[in-house]
Amino acid sequence: MAKELGIPKSRQKKIESLVKEIIARRTRVDTLRKTYGEDFGQEVRGDAKLKTLLERTGYGSLKDYLRHRKTSASRIPKEGNEQRQNPPRF
Repeated sequence: MAKELGIPKSRQKKIESLVKEIIARRTRVDTLRKTYGEDFGQEVRGDAKLKTLLERTGYGSLKDYLRHRKTSASRIPKEGNEQRQNPPRF
């Protein structure tokens, strides 16, 4: 569509990115849980919109939320990954 209107590619990419973000903000959290896992967006109910999740957590975009979620999840030790203590030797 933008190509037909004679819009430069850089402007076209900005428009497409804006449209994707608008659509994403209308998406329900339970739909995003199918993509990102059941633990996604535990701050809100499944029928809430992404916009609500972002407002409650204080993030500006889905990308920012996912980045934070990834770094905070990496700090939590996964089950079975704890350091094993060797039994004392006598």
